[in-house]
This record gives sequence, structure tokens and C-alpha cells, in this order.
Amino acid sequence: MLLDLIKYIHKEALRHDVKILDNCNWRTLQVAEALKAGPFPDIKLNSQRTGVDATTAKYADIEIKTHSTKASMSIQNVLRTTFEWDKQNDELRRNRTHTSDVFVLSGFVTESMKFCLVAEDKRTRDHIATIMKAHQSTFIQKWRENQAAGRRIRDSISLSLANILKDDYVWHLHDGTTWLTAKTPAIVAALAKIYKPNQ
Repeated sequence: MLLDLIKYIHKEALRHDVKILDNCNWRTLQVAEALKAGPFPDIKLNSQRTGVDATTAKYADIEIKTHSTKASMSIQNVLRTTFEWDKQNDELRRNRTHTSDVFVLSGFVTESMKFCLVAEDKRTRDHIATIMKAHQSTFIQKWRENQAAGRRIRDSISLSLANILKDDYVWHLHDGTTWLTAKTPAIVAALAKIYKPNQ
């Protein structure tokens, strides 16, 4: 099974012109395959290390983030899963961070994608952008204070699922098998079932 997965990822890496060992691109390939079978059948990955992660005919900037998770977790721990945006000390990068056309957040257990959460709806994207801007504002203040004191800090902001899965926004969720489009409460319930299927 592992050999089949390696062969498949190698084939897809060649097709997308992506270096699979660079920057966890093997994860991105799996995410792209799920997106292709769901909301974005014409998705194309960017083969460069910088710039947008992926595009479609409709969207010029799809941002894909991945994170490792455990195989079995309570929903409270699932919601603690964080996704990171770096280079936030650069104004251009900060502005680009919250202006993506689509946000894609995926959790992995070892080599397998456990979930893929997609914010395509404009209201949902605006919700994420508002939270990002607040985190950026806090980061800039801390960064300037530390810079004045001659100290370095990490140049990134992190958002947890708990930060963004609030209120009544529309999401797409891939549970490893099928796609679901629903509002936040149903998405949280579906995530709980992914990690604790017998409860």
C-alpha cells in the first residue's frame, strides 16, 4: 500500500511539476487531488516555491495550509489544530495573507489526509480575513517592541480551527472520502466524527 502511494505521488508530482519533498508538497498533492474531486475540478498547483499555491479558471489565488494531527482526538483537540502564515513582518506579505480567493486548511495523520476544510464563500473568507488582520495587528505590535529591544521573534501568525470555526459560515469539508458543504455547526460535528467515528 505504501509503495502504491509513493508511486501515485511521484506520478502526480511529475504531472503538476512539483518537487514532492520540498515544503511538504506531498501533502499539497493529496489536497489538490481531493479538491479536484470536489469543488475545483480544474485546480492547478503552482510549481514554484513562492507565490500562490494553486489556481483555477475562477480563482487566481488559492492558499493551501496543512498540519499534522493525531489519528484519534477529541473535538476540543481537533479545534486546537493551527495553521501558520509566515513573513508577517513584510507589509506586502501581510496584505497578501488575508486577500486569498480561497483558503484551504488540511489535517494529516502521517502520510494520509484526514480532513480538508475549504473557505470559498465570500462571507466565510471575509470572516477569516478579519481574524487574520486582528492577529497581524497583535503580531506587528509585538514585533516592533521586540525589534526595539534587540530581540527576534518568529515572523508568523497562527490561526486555530477554534479561531475560525465560529458562528454560521458556509464551508466545504472533505472527510477523507466525501465532500460536505454545510454551515459551521455541521462542519464541527463532521470533524468530531472524523476523529472519533464511533461516538
